Amino acid sequence: MLLFLKKVWVLSKPYWTSPDQKRALALVAALLCLGFLLVRMQVLANTNTRLFYDALQNYKPHQAVHYALCYVGYIIIFALCTTFSSYFGSTLLNRWRKWLSIYYLDKWVADKAFYRLGVVRDGVDNPDQRISDDIEQFTGTTLSLFNGLYGTSIQLVTFTFVLWHLSGTYHFIVHGLNLGIPGYLVWCALAYASLNTLITFWIGQKLTSLNYQQQRFNADFRFGLVRLRENAEQIAMQGGEQAEKAALIATYQPIFTNFKALIQVGCHLAFFTNTANYLSMMLGTLCALPKFMVEKMSVGDLMQISSAFSYVVTSLSFFMNAYAEIASWRAVVDRLSEFALKIEAADVCGSQVQRQQNFLQAWVLTDLNVTLPNGHVLFSGYDQSFKKGERVLIMGAYGSGKSSLLRTLAGIWPFASGLVERPTGRHLFLSQKPYFPIGSLKAALCFPDSVDCYRDQDIEGALRALNLSRFEVNLADQGHWLQTLSLGEQQMLSFVRALLIKPVYLFLDEASSSLDETSEAFVYQCLARALPETTIISI
Repeated sequence: MLLFLKKVWVLSKPYWTSPDQKRALALVAALLCLGFLLVRMQVLANTNTRLFYDALQNYKPHQAVHYALCYVGYIIIFALCTTFSSYFGSTLLNRWRKWLSIYYLDKWVADKAFYRLGVVRDGVDNPDQRISDDIEQFTGTTLSLFNGLYGTSIQLVTFTFVLWHLSGTYHFIVHGLNLGIPGYLVWCALAYASLNTLITFWIGQKLTSLNYQQQRFNADFRFGLVRLRENAEQIAMQGGEQAEKAALIATYQPIFTNFKALIQVGCHLAFFTNTANYLSMMLGTLCALPKFMVEKMSVGDLMQISSAFSYVVTSLSFFMNAYAEIASWRAVVDRLSEFALKIEAADVCGSQVQRQQNFLQAWVLTDLNVTLPNGHVLFSGYDQSFKKGERVLIMGAYGSGKSSLLRTLAGIWPFASGLVERPTGRHLFLSQKPYFPIGSLKAALCFPDSVDCYRDQDIEGALRALNLSRFEVNLADQGHWLQTLSLGEQQMLSFVRALLIKPVYLFLDEASSSLDETSEAFVYQCLARALPETTIISI
């Protein structure tokens, strides 16, 4: 339990020590005040219940109407407090979720962690789902349980005093001895709630692991659907829809099986908790009957005792009633904690390459060793230098490590060692499969820079230089360019970035592989004319 609470604190601490701390604490203070006021209304309503039933028993209709109107007033105040509590709680939830999502998004993309998590051994599954869904559930459930536990604690302390006072001392005789139990109704409530909580923990102990698996299986299925959508053309062209359908059905099967187990445990838990809650409504009256018969209490006293007993049992049964929510919360906390640890592990397992600044404007590689994730050595003891203004062609068989060399130079490949001296200036890497963000074509061409970095005249000039002037009219168009453009068009348009950025070093990882020889030669000639000072290294 202490380890779990430590995980919760580690996940929560960044926000509660952030610049948004003061506003967050103000919202929490408002929630605490409203929670206290809600319990105060419950106490007043509890007393009002006794007075109302006493008025009915004594046939005093005017008093009964008065107390009924008072009860309506309490309800109105209670509703207002609940509404404001919901507003402040939702506002805090919204701000916390936004801050935490940006925080983990920053950790995920910082220092290329999102890439390394995909290539290192024992990486994390579905990081997108953890940032979007798990953070939403973590913040929402944490606040819900905090509010519930706080309100329950105040309610428990308050109504325990009320019930203790109403209980008095229950006297009974055992073997001639006159014994008494002070506040015996409180002890009855405690024993009943404790037994219910123990049984609940026994029934629902599997829920945490089942919820964890359900989150993972749902994310895997959603990822499969996204892959089908993003690769729709290739799958449709090859007639692979039935194969993909079968794969998706197979991916969904664990969701179905795991949810069946969740249903079974949930039904057992719901049956027991509902039964226990309904029994508690009658148990207070039954436990108060001896006192009612002996002391000839009024009906109002009996109803007040029954109501107070119900509040105490409900408060003591908080963990029983919230067990399913707590189990789901634990699963989410475990997933987010695992995500944070994997990001840290990915940072630690960065490449062993020593990187230095080279003021000679040249890349110098010394004793470079590159391996695959499984440890297979691609090459070792590699020495090479790329000088300013050179045109270098790197050739080799498929799988010989050419692309891994460029990834190492880019600083994203974690399985490498040696010394890399890097010159100053802007460097650009273009891959065989270009990337274009969803949005305007202009923003796609300017990526990763902002559209404000380049004038329309510069972009249009680059398009014309590459014989792509037909795209000038589409610069403002919004689209999913990876789906609407052919791979050849994507590769041609990616060279627009090189003409805009004008890098000191340009690395091309089979960046023209989908072009015919004439177009490929034209592109290289264009680069040579437009970027005479740029060093171009091609695979």
